[in-house]
Amino acid sequence: MLERTVCVLADLALVMPLTAEPVERHARLLASAAAGDSAALGVVLREEGELLHRICTRMLGDREDGLDAFQDGCLRIQRALPSYDPARPARPWLIRMCVRSAQGLRRKRRRRRGVFALPGERTPALVDRSSPPDDGADARQLHGLLGEALAQLPPRERDAFVLRHLEGLDVADAARVLEVRPTTVRGHCLQARRKLQTFLSRRCPKLLEGDRP
Repeated sequence: MLERTVCVLADLALVMPLTAEPVERHARLLASAAAGDSAALGVVLREEGELLHRICTRMLGDREDGLDAFQDGCLRIQRALPSYDPARPARPWLIRMCVRSAQGLRRKRRRRRGVFALPGERTPALVDRSSPPDDGADARQLHGLLGEALAQLPPRERDAFVLRHLEGLDVADAARVLEVRPTTVRGHCLQARRKLQTFLSRRCPKLLEGDRP
């Protein structure tokens, strides 16, 4: 049943498999950027920018906030270039910089507003509508429920779920991005899946028809 819930939400969010990262090329470009070649950093950010912006948006539930976090993340990447280890893939490191920015903005927003998000608030930003689904009632209903469902999750569970199940990072990379142990990522994802399944079952049980305990 939990796996079915993940599949339903992933289908709705139009999750696409991560493209293979050109690890050696990115390592060379970031090494050049650390040596002062700003054009090299621009190449990497153009190639990875869509992914980084989308992660920030899904973490924050708002496109404008996501853009702010992404832009701050790019500055953070630039400042942190001397610390990049070219022996490791660049993508998790790039994501970690932007995730830190998104988490910082979220903390500021929570202090400013007193809440993370109201149920259903900022729903459109959590779904990529560049390829809208069919006009069936279930699809429309799920589009509205996705953002509302994710807004129910505590930030740590939401971040783990977004990275692992909506963006397709493996557990090890998600753990490196979130700077926690892999077992912590698994635990947060398990709790998130259970809460999302409960939420969707109560709000629209027929969407999960075919689930089995």
